[in-house]
Amino acid sequence: MSFWQTVRSQLNALATAETAADVIRILNEGNASDPEVSSYTGFLSTGVDAFFAGGGGDENVLDILRWDNPNWESVDIRAPYYGCVRSRVDGSLITYVEGDVYIGNKMPVGPTKEDM
Repeated sequence: MSFWQTVRSQLNALATAETAADVIRILNEGNASDPEVSSYTGFLSTGVDAFFAGGGGDENVLDILRWDNPNWESVDIRAPYYGCVRSRVDGSLITYVEGDVYIGNKMPVGPTKEDM
């Protein structure tokens, strides 16, 4: 698969993800399956649970989880590339920051974009 085919495959799979563990598995398996995509995963040693290499494309992890997957709800969205969502299935949380994906709410405490 090409780089963008791998990214599209990950986005399609995310549309049915039910939990944070599903999101991490989908991204890490997709990254491992494509050498070009896996070249972007060197950041994992810095505490990132998964990395989405297609963050510069038309859609990202937050887009899919917020708009295309009914299993997720917004918790704290500060920008299209920066926010936290919660699984309606088990309550698990994912924070997405420009391609970096963390389990849990890693958003800083303070006012949200909606509060301003």
